[in-house]
Amino acid sequence: MKIFSTIIIITVVFALMKYLGESTKKHAAVVSEGTIILKMNQAYGVIGYIGIVCSAVIGVIASLGTVKSVQDLIIVIGLVLSFLALSMPLVLISKKMKIEVDEEKIKHFGITGKIKTIYWNEIKTVKFSKTALELSLITDKIKVKLHMHLIGFNDMVNIMKAKIDYSLYRDALIEIESVNNRINKGF
Repeated sequence: MKIFSTIIIITVVFALMKYLGESTKKHAAVVSEGTIILKMNQAYGVIGYIGIVCSAVIGVIASLGTVKSVQDLIIVIGLVLSFLALSMPLVLISKKMKIEVDEEKIKHFGITGKIKTIYWNEIKTVKFSKTALELSLITDKIKVKLHMHLIGFNDMVNIMKAKIDYSLYRDALIEIESVNNRINKGF
């Protein structure tokens, strides 16, 4: 039974990562001439809502008399808070975060409502993290991180290629291409 459940979990995670990786290839929404909007894949929100439902189910089951001791109560509260702490950011990322990219600048709208604006001509460093799947665009004062699962990520990379010097993004592009190749080959 353990092997069967492990195989199911690995298959679900693999399929989800493949699906999320494919969102990189989708085109971003175009709002006006030369301006594109990147938003996180909606699967993040779905996973977040599932986590919130799990949290609620744990709370309801606990309130039906299954909690017999203070230790049980602490475990239940810990589980509920853990599910909420992991799920809420996913919902907020899918609902509130967006990035506007145009010929002049990148505007990052965070989950807290904070807006960061970075101009192409001010970018000093470009990095890509394979573990976080984030492209970091860094100026002297501002750092903007763009996750690879943003719908239209490749569109943004193509604009970046046209707007900044190759020497700034060469290493990041190599890393992005290696991740894309791994996704295309099925990990």
